[in-house]
Amino acid sequence: MPSKVSENINIKTNILHLHIVKNNCFFREQLILKRISWKKYMKSGVKLPINQTIGGQKMGRVKINPKALKWARIDSGYDYDNLPNKIKPKFRQWESGKLMPTWNQLCDISRYFKRPTAFFFREKFPKHIDPELIEYRKSNNINLNNITPTLKIGIREVISRRDTFLEIMEEMHHPLTSFSQYRVNSENISQLSSHIREILNVDLIEQKSWLYKNNRKDTAHYNFINKWKEILSSKLGVLIFEIPKVDLKEMRALCIYYDKHPIILLNGADSPNGRIFSLFHELTHLILGESAICDVDKNNSKEWLCNNVAAEFLVPKEDLLKNPIVERKDSMEWSNRELADLSNEYGVSKESMLLRLIHTHRAYQKSYEVMKEDWKFKLDKKSFGGGSPVLNQIKYHGTMYSRLMLNAYENRVISSVEFSQNINLRLKHVDELTEQLFR
Repeated sequence: MPSKVSENINIKTNILHLHIVKNNCFFREQLILKRISWKKYMKSGVKLPINQTIGGQKMGRVKINPKALKWARIDSGYDYDNLPNKIKPKFRQWESGKLMPTWNQLCDISRYFKRPTAFFFREKFPKHIDPELIEYRKSNNINLNNITPTLKIGIREVISRRDTFLEIMEEMHHPLTSFSQYRVNSENISQLSSHIREILNVDLIEQKSWLYKNNRKDTAHYNFINKWKEILSSKLGVLIFEIPKVDLKEMRALCIYYDKHPIILLNGADSPNGRIFSLFHELTHLILGESAICDVDKNNSKEWLCNNVAAEFLVPKEDLLKNPIVERKDSMEWSNRELADLSNEYGVSKESMLLRLIHTHRAYQKSYEVMKEDWKFKLDKKSFGGGSPVLNQIKYHGTMYSRLMLNAYENRVISSVEFSQNINLRLKHVDELTEQLFR
């Protein structure tokens, strides 16, 4: 018979094991991964890989796959030098397999690499996202191979969100929208602009009406960006996401073409006017069936085309020349107030409006050179973040994606845990989310 001492040790060991397993996320994920219920696990007597420490304060070490660690680091865009400080000191040892991380360290790795802890036990991995295949509008020339981990992870996340969206759509028997029906093969600015106006079915009267929301004038143009995003999603099936915490000097927007539900990713730190212009710049690329490099190189003919299509769509030349403010103007010098009045009508920036006036020979190029520095200074001082958690997640995920996740949860297609993971909100936010999405 076992002695009382050995019995006590076994009891302590089992209690410790029970505490560790129930309070560490990666064990729960491992059970789910192996399709083992908690009850079955406790009856089996089989222990998942842990190195326990009886009577000590340290958590045990986790027998992960070092290859998974290396794969996740590369896929997230990190090299050894720019790893987060919390995981940097011992990372080479973990990746080489000379040392295993503790549970807490694994949770830190998981958080920084945006991967579930169960991922680090895998033997097979998906293909890396090639940043050269995803090309984006940027405000300066940067090496696509040197994009920051924040942006690289963000690109991976929106692709993953689209995969989730498609899976749930099919499970709920909702038809998928084919974007290929909207593609055209043309480089005519007027033709492309008219095509976008036609497929969106939004005339200028409706567009100009968005200046007022709840009888209040929206000179910041938040109503314009929200309306345009909703229409592009509902009518064309485009998944429109926004990404936070990415410098505008690195990325303004990007698009990824798919035949079913392509992606437009906007920088959430950009102004509403900047996001509006980027939205239609990227939409032009999608209509041409491409995910082309979007930069500010005016010598790039494709970028020049997309910029001009976006400008012509938002402020059509014919309508601008007939505008009473323009018709009454007997000079080619424009004040900030006059540009503000015109830009508010169409829901664009004063800078975009002045460029349209120059393009239609109603303003001097030198006026733009003088005014743009002042506008840039004022824009740099503004912040476009903040807001409630619910409004922020609607902004980042888009209304189409958010509505589907809410609908799937209410119809028990996804669990409460999956809902929270997919939308990055707690269950306590469901009522407010419903009110914002369906009011």
